[in-house]
Amino acid sequence: MDKNDPKFDSIDQIIAIARMYYEGNLTQNEISRRVNLSCSTISRLLKKAKERGFVQTIVVDPFESSNNLQTQLKKIFELKDILVINAYSGNPRTTKSLVCEAAADYIVKLVKPGDILGIAPSTTTAELAKAMRPREMEKLSAISISGCTYEHVIDEDVFSATRIIGKKLGAEIHFLYTPIIVSSVQIKEVYLSDSNTRMTMQMIQECNITVNSVGYLGRHSQFYRYGYLDDAAMTLLEKQKAVGNLCAHYYDINGVPVCRKLSERAIGITLEQLRSKEYSICVASGQEKVAALLGALRGGYINVLIVDDATARSILIEDSLQGEGTRQQGAGKSKGSD
Repeated sequence: MDKNDPKFDSIDQIIAIARMYYEGNLTQNEISRRVNLSCSTISRLLKKAKERGFVQTIVVDPFESSNNLQTQLKKIFELKDILVINAYSGNPRTTKSLVCEAAADYIVKLVKPGDILGIAPSTTTAELAKAMRPREMEKLSAISISGCTYEHVIDEDVFSATRIIGKKLGAEIHFLYTPIIVSSVQIKEVYLSDSNTRMTMQMIQECNITVNSVGYLGRHSQFYRYGYLDDAAMTLLEKQKAVGNLCAHYYDINGVPVCRKLSERAIGITLEQLRSKEYSICVASGQEKVAALLGALRGGYINVLIVDDATARSILIEDSLQGEGTRQQGAGKSKGSD
């Protein structure tokens, strides 16, 4: 009996050879010597293992998951564009860096001569700015779209995003030299009476691209740590079910504005202005920002989202838990709570 004759092939033999090759990592020559069969027979048996479905090859595409997330989020929230970044990292700093690098590349490719690029001062946009590649461009303006988060100190990090991005793109740079929130509407009017401030506010109205990141609600948030929100304000925001803010304008999970008296004291771009921009780009990462992102998406304040895959997945889960009807109710509302 010739063991190399195909008519003596058995399922047990085919599977045994396949296990040695695919699971045992043996070469065909090594298997040939071990089972006393020719190399051509080993090759034939391995081919049969695939043909009969005993061995299945699965290609794992790391971008497939991201593409699915992008498709779902873009459809649900009617986004103009979206980038979901595979972070492959349990380190929040690394994840944030990867997202900011992708956002920087996106913006460099997006802007064109004549654009007015509005940048919200934040740690996210500051990191994005450092990651951006230079690309000189004519007739481009870069402006800060909100005041700074320190009332008495113009900190290096506060306007670094606008300054660095502006220089790298060869843009004309404008800053909004005001606090982001003041103690009264009357004081806000004093700031707005300045001619330079009025000019910058007009440019904010006219800018066609904004770059922002959501702020979340909590005792660790920047506004609370720097004293813009006291315990009473935090309690009020929690009572009105605020989940986050964009440029000091708070909203709930459906994107409905809340605590309007606080918004009236904020200096910079408004939620309605964000909603009207040609490109309203939000860059974010981290589970603590999921609710804030969902609210901003439902409110229509974002039309381009750049986010990591874990956060994107969590947004979809949270949206599913909240229910589609809630999203349809909240989207596009401008009426909110005082």
